[in-house]
Amino acid sequence: MPNHKTLSQKPYLIFVEHDYYIRELYKEILASPQLNLLAFSNILPALKAIRKYNPPLVFVDVDLPGGAALKILKQIDQGKIKTKVVLLSNFEGKDVIRKYLGQQIENVIETTHANPDEVTRLVYKILAEHQK
Repeated sequence: MPNHKTLSQKPYLIFVEHDYYIRELYKEILASPQLNLLAFSNILPALKAIRKYNPPLVFVDVDLPGGAALKILKQIDQGKIKTKVVLLSNFEGKDVIRKYLGQQIENVIETTHANPDEVTRLVYKILAEHQK
């Protein structure tokens, strides 16, 4: 599996969200010359990109149709993919989500209440930890 740094000096960040407007909003929030941001609306191209680029961070909509978020988490949980995961949800119970979906989840962001500055800080915190 290639390391993202061999493909580019900029780390890849993958964002998987089925809602067009939320996806576009986060693309705007996370746009940065320091990142390669890839956004997807469904699981197949997202999983392909996750495997190809081995990103340090993936945002996943917990409400992806067909349980797709669980498929991504299962791949990560089985050690097939090494990345940090931030779940996007409209559900406010972060602890409940972590309990039922696994401890590999780095954070849960409530999409309807997300503060762009907090999201950006979280991204750069995780990327800094990854570079250590």
